[in-house]
Amino acid sequence: DAALDAARTATARASELERELVVARAARDASARSLKAAESLTGGADVAKREAEEARDDAIRARDDAVAARRLAERKTREALEEQIKAEDEAAAVRAELHAARAELEETAA
Repeated sequence: DAALDAARTATARASELERELVVARAARDASARSLKAAESLTGGADVAKREAEEARDDAIRARDDAVAARRLAERKTREALEEQIKAEDEAAAVRAELHAARAELEETAA
């Protein structure tokens, strides 16, 4: 009888251990699925992060290009204004010279 009780106890314990093993395997499988899902999210986040960094770099380059273009336009505008002022000064000098020449011509003719 004692041997039979021991065998029954061992069989019950083996059944309990088998159930625990099934539960542990199910938990392990669920953890593996969760890990794969997390890895896929992380991979997607890494791709999105790289794309965001590239977009930021493109925006910085575009801003720098726009600033350089604005500075160039300002410099060219300043140079054109300086040329216009110089041309106006030269025109005024030529008009004054012409006026003086006419006045001198009128004096000699009179």
